[in-house]
Amino acid sequence: MTKNELEKLSKKIKDSFNMGKYYHYFITEGLKEMLSRPIRKKNDILKILLEISSYLLVNDKPVDRGIGEFIVKVDKMSRVFITLHGDEREIKHYSFNFPFIIEDSEENEGFINLKSNKNRIKVDSMKLSVLRSVSATGWFSDEGEISSTCMLEHYETLEIIIKEIVGPVEKYIDEVWLLIKELILIEPGYLRYDYDPVYQKDNLHPLHHIDINYTNHITFKLGLESKYLQKMFIDLLDTNTNCHYLA
Repeated sequence: MTKNELEKLSKKIKDSFNMGKYYHYFITEGLKEMLSRPIRKKNDILKILLEISSYLLVNDKPVDRGIGEFIVKVDKMSRVFITLHGDEREIKHYSFNFPFIIEDSEENEGFINLKSNKNRIKVDSMKLSVLRSVSATGWFSDEGEISSTCMLEHYETLEIIIKEIVGPVEKYIDEVWLLIKELILIEPGYLRYDYDPVYQKDNLHPLHHIDINYTNHITFKLGLESKYLQKMFIDLLDTNTNCHYLA
């Protein structure tokens, strides 16, 4: 991108926010691949959130490949806003609750630290690797949540995962265990805008619509008369701006 294009993009993002801090990144092919799969379970959302969190801990930002972008907005509530691009430009917007506190690093200028909301546990790249491995096994799926009958089995499995990835189990296991429980209990707050010419079917599946919730038994759609741009989608979820009304 040219300097002029970067300045225009920066202004566009700033104009989308009224208060709070935000962190802007371009999407890689890996994240696009994750987003191309249906989101039906909490585990699907957490896989994406853990991937996004790994971006935040690295100071080397991905370049713009025309795929899309994501923004983490930190204010009264912290949310991720993801926009995918296509032939029609902005074709999908996603938003989830962002489960970690973001702080500027005091040790390394230009870097940030992540901490869990409840227990203030530092989330470093090692812990993220463990959490991603746990997510790959389906622990965060709705049917895979930790119960009293399987906690010991999960704990023993976690010891093996930590030993393979990190090494010293005792240093990490208690904090990772608390992080897992925090992530299981978070409310994702899932919302998606979709431009869907493939499956459009009159008012049953409108061309432009918003999907609310992700599981099949509680999800529902709101039909829209026209395209929803990124700025409109962000404004919809901004508690500092005026409410949107249904006609």
